[in-house]
Amino acid sequence: MSKTSMSPGEIIAAIRNGTIRRVGNRMGWEGYKSIHVYHDDVAAALRPTLLEAKSIEMFAKSVGIHQPSKLKLMIGDGHFQTSVLTNPITKKRQIYFTPEDEDTFHSQFLTPKTLALEFGGTARTTIRKLRLSNVEPISAHDLRYGSVYSREEVENVLK
Repeated sequence: MSKTSMSPGEIIAAIRNGTIRRVGNRMGWEGYKSIHVYHDDVAAALRPTLLEAKSIEMFAKSVGIHQPSKLKLMIGDGHFQTSVLTNPITKKRQIYFTPEDEDTFHSQFLTPKTLALEFGGTARTTIRKLRLSNVEPISAHDLRYGSVYSREEVENVLK
């Protein structure tokens, strides 16, 4: 849940660091009560800074993996790097895919969606070619990670 209010001390800190710029002083008032700030400025200071990264769920959706839990298994098994960042809303540390992490994933793996984008045609046609060449999705511990293929194996067949 996002933060909905600021303490007087936080408002003073935001004024000092320049986040809140329009500040007034009420005549005849003393202490914190005398400080006047605009509601819009405080609301803007409360708004979380968005990350230049995708959550596991968002990245999974972007590459066509319908079960993010499969992607979490791959991460847990150390197949590729991810970044642990602070969620701007919940303030909890969680796994994200930065643009660099995405590049690392794409350099090693392909999904039906990325296969179709990269090699043209439909995902079904491309997967059929892979199966005829005995290229299967990657797996470990007798568990498949879904329709995720090794880029190296795919390129050996399709290029």
